[in-house]
Amino acid sequence: MIFYTSDLHFCDEKILKVCKRPYDSVDTMNHALTNNWNSRIGEMDTTYILGDIFPCAGFEAKTIFDLIKNLHGKKVLIAGNHDEDYLQELEQSGLFENITRIAFVTDSGKEIVLCHYPLMSWRNDEAGSVHLYGHLHNKNLPEVQKYYKDKNAYNVGLDVRNFTPLTLSEILGGKK
Repeated sequence: MIFYTSDLHFCDEKILKVCKRPYDSVDTMNHALTNNWNSRIGEMDTTYILGDIFPCAGFEAKTIFDLIKNLHGKKVLIAGNHDEDYLQELEQSGLFENITRIAFVTDSGKEIVLCHYPLMSWRNDEAGSVHLYGHLHNKNLPEVQKYYKDKNAYNVGLDVRNFTPLTLSEILGGKK
């Protein structure tokens, strides 16, 4: 199976407060995110992470890599703004099948455009392709909601997806 998620922000004390994540510490959050992931994803599954596995501030990459090693399945990283400083280490880590800034995949017969950032327009958007993005966390920006109202674009950030990676059919079944 294929899963999608974004904005893990492992070890990020700031994100606990800014996004009002329901965890009392980063250790509790890291543990919950890992459990949520591993309860759904098997070793043969692939998960596309649409950016921001790292915290908002500089951090020891090894700590984050140790957490990623414990996540089941194959992982593809669509790098986000908080991953930029770590791209060389990420590429050398061997933890990801691929690392890129945008990806085009087919899932359940649908063309999917993956990017950390919400795009105004994407390849084959008029022909029914789906755009999955992150970056916004749980910000319910009226102008974004209005713009995407009639478009195949979906926020897959953990903060609006019950802190769990989801399949395409689950995402399409509950637009946010």
